[in-house]
Amino acid sequence: MSDSLQSNLIQYSEVDGVSVIRLNRPEKRNALNRQMCQALNEAVDRFLSNDEMKVAVYCAAGEHFSAGVDIFDVKEAIDQDGMKVAASQFQIDFEEREFCEKPIIAAIQGQCCGAGFTTSLACDLRIASEDAQFLLPEVKLGIASVHGNLRLVQLVGITRALELLLTGDKRDAVWAEKVGIVNEVVPAENVEARAMEYARQIAKMPAGAVLATRKVAFTSQFDSFDDIVATGVALRSHAQVDESYTANFKARKS
Repeated sequence: MSDSLQSNLIQYSEVDGVSVIRLNRPEKRNALNRQMCQALNEAVDRFLSNDEMKVAVYCAAGEHFSAGVDIFDVKEAIDQDGMKVAASQFQIDFEEREFCEKPIIAAIQGQCCGAGFTTSLACDLRIASEDAQFLLPEVKLGIASVHGNLRLVQLVGITRALELLLTGDKRDAVWAEKVGIVNEVVPAENVEARAMEYARQIAKMPAGAVLATRKVAFTSQFDSFDDIVATGVALRSHAQVDESYTANFKARKS
């Protein structure tokens, strides 16, 4: 491991061009309190600012990915600082971005709930364990999911999205793979390793091509055909060709 930064609530490490960002509050099912949100933002910023890091794996310690925000800490924050300030303290920056400049892969096990679920939806790929469970319970609490609503509709369509959003009920990993929320379902003991396999493979690709491909794929959800083509052509003209990768590719083909 080339570099490692450990904190109480978020663990960050770097290896083979991959940043590993781990939620580390397993005794609370990785419920996100104010300190975790701040540390998570710092870890993602570190990943994005390091040119040697190409991909991140977003994962969690223990049996569960995340139970969502820590509602007790939310109440305390509101009592202390008011609703507006409290909301800013639980903001997770990469979830707020329309497009993240580098790919992030989520490795999900156990409960994936609320804000834990919506942050995984902000990732490029999601690998789930066989015991993973997905839920957006906000409607049961009398509030509307915003980020989960937006990204889920984009990802799986309004009918399947509303099935989760309007019931607040949980769905299992088989259902999540069937509707397109997760890319692959694996045994629990393999979920993080499988996410790392994807990350290492992507990290070996030319960074410019990865960025251009992701940007075109992302804008294809919203823009017109002509605008998407223009975006792709513009990005392609700025991407640098990795000659060593091209040579290795030609060698494999011959």
